[in-house]
Amino acid sequence: IMTDRAFYRPGQTIFFKGIAIRVDNSNSAKPDNYTLRGKQCTIVFRDVNERILAEQTFTTNEYGSFHGAFTIPVGVLNGTMSLRNNEDLHNQATIRVE
Repeated sequence: IMTDRAFYRPGQTIFFKGIAIRVDNSNSAKPDNYTLRGKQCTIVFRDVNERILAEQTFTTNEYGSFHGAFTIPVGVLNGTMSLRNNEDLHNQATIRVE
């Protein structure tokens, strides 16, 4: 997951893009890595305290990518927030809201 920038203000829109890939971790000489078409993934927008602010479900296109947007609520605690794939907790983007 990638965002359009790293710093935001409350009320601004976060534009993001994600790519779903399958990674071959075998020790073969030629690993078989590829993008996943038609894969559904749920992206969760979490605040500083890990509470869910919003979530959206996407289906990847023929190139294995998807894109979307979340609006940062006004009146929440500022700091480091995250966009996270619900299935894979290692796949996330963090942003700063100041």
